[in-house]
Amino acid sequence: MNFNRRGTEAKQENKIYTMKKIVIAISILMMSISCGEIFAQKDGFSLHLSGVFPNGKFGEFDEVNNDGEKRIGALFNEQSKTGAAGTGFGLGFKYQFSIPQIENLRFLIGAEVMWNPLNSDAKDYIDEIIETQKAKNQTADYMDINTTFPNYLNIPLMAGLNYSFGLTDKVKLYGEFGIGLNIRIATKFMLENEERGSIYDGYYYYDYAGRSEVTFKYDNATSFAYQLGVGVLFDKVSIGLHWYNLGSVKVKGEMEQITNVTVYNDDSYYDSNKESFKWKELSTSMLTLKIGFHF
Repeated sequence: MNFNRRGTEAKQENKIYTMKKIVIAISILMMSISCGEIFAQKDGFSLHLSGVFPNGKFGEFDEVNNDGEKRIGALFNEQSKTGAAGTGFGLGFKYQFSIPQIENLRFLIGAEVMWNPLNSDAKDYIDEIIETQKAKNQTADYMDINTTFPNYLNIPLMAGLNYSFGLTDKVKLYGEFGIGLNIRIATKFMLENEERGSIYDGYYYYDYAGRSEVTFKYDNATSFAYQLGVGVLFDKVSIGLHWYNLGSVKVKGEMEQITNVTVYNDDSYYDSNKESFKWKELSTSMLTLKIGFHF
């Protein structure tokens, strides 16, 4: 028997078997890497559209004073702590990139602009007060009051972490949190009154025309902010639910009142004054429903 020949054949078979194992191992490794890339949320830029739903005191309008009268909200009353904010919308962007040491964990930075109008209950109540005042006016034959209602703009600038894992090769779950700074902006509240009528001085009636303006201008405010969110990623589109706590800051600003009246006996009256105010703290929080587009 030729033992040398059989030994040579055995060595060749071992080499072939070893090569097969190497090929299989490489294939498994490549599949693992590929699956990891599929299941992980991708690095890069994303754009988010959201519905913004006020939460807690920020959205309430049911506060009353000792006489049972509504306080309207912190933008109108020095004793109020409610925001009377309505449902709004938001637009934001986010950039995230991998943390090499931890699989599927990513660092994120982002910014958003969230807009909330005054809610309908507050607007209706202010309109009701105006109509009541118009009905009490005994001298005006004509009165027109225009109202410019304030809006809230919140701009959170945040950094945080995002973690994702795959359910299938197309569907992934994610959770994230962020901390940072919020910039709160409240646009002005203005009442413009134009009226015409007649006044009696005890001897004669005189026609008059008048115009007055009352404007509340609010200071911008900054505060510590954080957010928590969960959602689902479908390839390049995500849907998420995020809760934001944007901090508590006092409502501050300036009230300006201008009155200009002309009486048609050549008399006229003009007055202007400004007054600063600093009222209660307003807490700002909201729940957002987001749809994201990932690039």
